[in-house]
Amino acid sequence: MVPSRDVLDRILGALGMDESVSREVRELLAGVVAAEDAEPTVVDVAEGTTVDEEVRSARSVRSFQCVVLPAMLQSAEYARHVFQSAPRSTPEAVGRAVAARVDRQSVLYEPGRESGFVVTEAVLRTWPGSPALMLAQ
Repeated sequence: MVPSRDVLDRILGALGMDESVSREVRELLAGVVAAEDAEPTVVDVAEGTTVDEEVRSARSVRSFQCVVLPAMLQSAEYARHVFQSAPRSTPEAVGRAVAARVDRQSVLYEPGRESGFVVTEAVLRTWPGSPALMLAQ
């Protein structure tokens, strides 16, 4: 689901994005809308080196999620449930992806970094696993 331009503008405003970042996000949204007509591709769930490099090189990370908790805030078991729901996921790929996600969370505790997370109420009401999983999360 792709947000409307109005919703995107309100989110960018709430996150305090400057105009250059807002323009870049709008361009990315236009690319997503254009790609909706393209043929879907299958991606290995463990493939995350680009995301990892981007997160590790950023001084400020901001995330908006409306379905699941932001990746940087997921416990290992929560992440495992998320990755297992991917089509054609294998236990090995899921294990690698979970390990990479948990390792990436270390940037939350590094000095000089800023992280901001916005989640909808739906995220808090969506339980990908058991009550015990969510209690641990």
